[in-house]
Amino acid sequence: LRTAESGDAEVSDVTLYIKGTKIRGETGDAGPFDYFVTDANTGSMLMVSTSGKYYVQWTQDDMKKAMADMGFDPDAMAAGSEMQDRDVARPQIRDLGKTAEISGRRCAAYQIEHEDGVTRGWVAGDEGGLQKTVQALSKSLDSMSGDQGNTPSDDVAEDQLWERGLPLRIQTLIGSNEYGYRRYEVQDVVSLESKSLSADLFEAPAGFTQKSLQDLWQQGGSL
Repeated sequence: LRTAESGDAEVSDVTLYIKGTKIRGETGDAGPFDYFVTDANTGSMLMVSTSGKYYVQWTQDDMKKAMADMGFDPDAMAAGSEMQDRDVARPQIRDLGKTAEISGRRCAAYQIEHEDGVTRGWVAGDEGGLQKTVQALSKSLDSMSGDQGNTPSDDVAEDQLWERGLPLRIQTLIGSNEYGYRRYEVQDVVSLESKSLSADLFEAPAGFTQKSLQDLWQQGGSL
């Protein structure tokens, strides 16, 4: 997956491995963790530092405890977000009647005009259950962050594209705000293949030390 963003002209590459309900992501960016693993079934996240030989396990209960420690009621926030989400109309998705071949797959074009701008997606048919896995993962991550009803409108637009299939290209234009800020972002799936993956790819390596985020903060590590 390659993302290019205007303004600072940033380009980033992410490699995703998907097996069952688990997704492993490798960004290659400088930072404390070399890869992360999220489980759409349990809502947990594993962050691994191969250079430091340690890992951090982050669960929904950990997130709720962190929010409670900051004085927030996570259950009340989730209930309020869900109610807000029911009251707000979703932007309309429009079939543009166009097709294009992206990464060797025929894609149909959809466009969504939302309050922040315009999102256009080029969507292929589902393959290997990826669509359901990513949708489940998105819901579990929203649950962990408490953002069920407060996501930006361009994220909501992406969710609607995933309901249609596999978006292999997503183009997003964020319109000018009061500060004159505009942003254009393109996400491309540059390669998609099906192959057998070892379960070890989605676990912490043997012999690594488990740490908490508090341990890293106390050690002065940057996240």
